[in-house]
Amino acid sequence: RRQVNPQWRRRAADGGGVNGWQTVLAAQRPADGLAAQLSADGLAAQRPALPSLAEDTARNPAALEAALDLIEGSLLEDFRSAAPPTTEAERIATALGRADLVMRARLIAADIQGRRGDVAELGRRGRIINAWAYEHRHTYLIARSHRLLSIFFRRIGDAGEALAHALRCVEHTTEDMAPRIRAGHYMTLALVLDINGSYSDARERFDTALAIAQHDPAMSLAVLNNMAYTAYEIGDKDAAVGMVERMRAIARTHGVPLDG
Repeated sequence: RRQVNPQWRRRAADGGGVNGWQTVLAAQRPADGLAAQLSADGLAAQRPALPSLAEDTARNPAALEAALDLIEGSLLEDFRSAAPPTTEAERIATALGRADLVMRARLIAADIQGRRGDVAELGRRGRIINAWAYEHRHTYLIARSHRLLSIFFRRIGDAGEALAHALRCVEHTTEDMAPRIRAGHYMTLALVLDINGSYSDARERFDTALAIAQHDPAMSLAVLNNMAYTAYEIGDKDAAVGMVERMRAIARTHGVPLDG
């Protein structure tokens, strides 16, 4: 496998790094080492509004579940702002006696912790939630917790375990899950397939993620970002540059700044 200058090594855009999806595009100008970067401010301004956990949410489990959907969907653009409502959602879920919603809030909190760089907490919470999800046959939490564990094992350098969890994540991904969630699961699998040297399989999963995210500019940029990096990493400069051009087109269409 081609060795890449360390300056190109950037965090994966699936929440697996401190800055989450805000990774450097590894192929804009590989000849001189310059890179384009997604603007955090540009996409944060376009993220879904975080829910207000008002009195009706405290009385209505369905409203709380909808709020959790919105919080989870906002992590791609701005995970830091999601922390306070996640804590409040867990409190309300506990008061309602809804263990499933408590676990959903805790899973989001674990995701946020991982994006902040707390790898140990990401793995610890991921294991607890994963065990609970299997015990209660909660398909959504099974898939989501396997995603967290895949990220955890990738972060600690265990590519084999990361792949095993990513495969289980996709195995439990259902069509009724939000497109952004499904696309993220396939992107997580693509990343660990690439790490394990399965480049064609990784490209296939990236393409699946991109197709699912076709109406989601932020997720599309995240997927293309990773595709550009992995293409450059294996020496396919032309493909990498092509991905960057596709990113620029999306950015122009939706008014998202790219730095660099």
